[in-house]
Amino acid sequence: MTNLPEPSVPKKPSHKKGCLKVFLILVILLAVGLHFAVPVIVTSVANSQLPQQLHTDSSLGGAKVNLLTGSFGLHELSISQPEGFEEGELLRMGSMSVSAPIIKAVRQNPVLVRRVHLDGLDLHLISNEEQVLNVTRIGPQAPEEEEIAKTEPAAPPPVWIKEIFLENLNLVFHDLAQEWKIELSDMRFEVHNLQVEYDAGKGPGRIMGIVGFHSPKASGQLRLHGKIGTIFPSKPEQVPTLQLAVGLIGFDLDLVSPFLKPSPVVAKTAFGGSGFDFTVFMQISPGESAESQAIAGSFQLETDGGHIISNSLGGTLAEPVLPFVGLFGDIMGNQLGRVTQLGENIARGGVEAGMAVASTPTLVT
Repeated sequence: MTNLPEPSVPKKPSHKKGCLKVFLILVILLAVGLHFAVPVIVTSVANSQLPQQLHTDSSLGGAKVNLLTGSFGLHELSISQPEGFEEGELLRMGSMSVSAPIIKAVRQNPVLVRRVHLDGLDLHLISNEEQVLNVTRIGPQAPEEEEIAKTEPAAPPPVWIKEIFLENLNLVFHDLAQEWKIELSDMRFEVHNLQVEYDAGKGPGRIMGIVGFHSPKASGQLRLHGKIGTIFPSKPEQVPTLQLAVGLIGFDLDLVSPFLKPSPVVAKTAFGGSGFDFTVFMQISPGESAESQAIAGSFQLETDGGHIISNSLGGTLAEPVLPFVGLFGDIMGNQLGRVTQLGENIARGGVEAGMAVASTPTLVT
């Protein structure tokens, strides 16, 4: 008996596969269209709305949006000085990018931000003769007598930022009332593992920073390294645990000459020099309130006149003992509070340290 061919199995309809292919093609086309269309829309809206909202000339060079990778970026942002201040720019930003996967940001707790990168920022702050800061004149101005209704801020979501990288930052602050100007350049900051309202179980966050400053006599630099615990904006009375090391090297008092009291010569004499190096190590312990968070550490200040002052830090956040704040306050008077926004009674022991330095007969011009 001859072998007969096996009967062929009829093929199933391929309508489902065809629909799936069409759907995938449409999704890809939509993603490609959004990839190119969204940046154009964002740039156009920004350039039309920024000047109206900020009440000064503003422009955005462009934007980048990638919905698939969850990345967003802006470049060439410019904001002019507001009316009543000198010509020029208040702010110019080179580029900024944020990487935050959308799926993880929506579905996961906390919101995960992989990386924030800012490359290039020039900021020119001006305080006029009436001590009005230029940034306060950006945007709509509410009538002075109008009371703003106080509302409770919404609870922030848990956020875990793996990396923040800020580089090529420059700041100019011009105080017209005191005829004083300072320029900070080559600033760079890095933050890793920053946790807000969330404990990632990866240990504390890390902070690193470099700030350069210049005077006719010397160029100096500030460096800082630190570790910071979880930040809880919902509990403003609870300061995060902190370990901080700061070095201020090559600072010249001529940089703050208009603020020296009662005069630059007397202040430098009391200080024991015109320039100084300053280092401080400080730790803030955990606690539920300012009264329970202890401060520990030490500082050393060495002037170019050969004087060395060192002391320990102590107290609590409610009643801190930070002698160096009083030491600087003694030669800058209430101007220290105006510049740093620190209260007059934030430190204990600064007057005694200042008096010890003032006993030197060295005269610095």
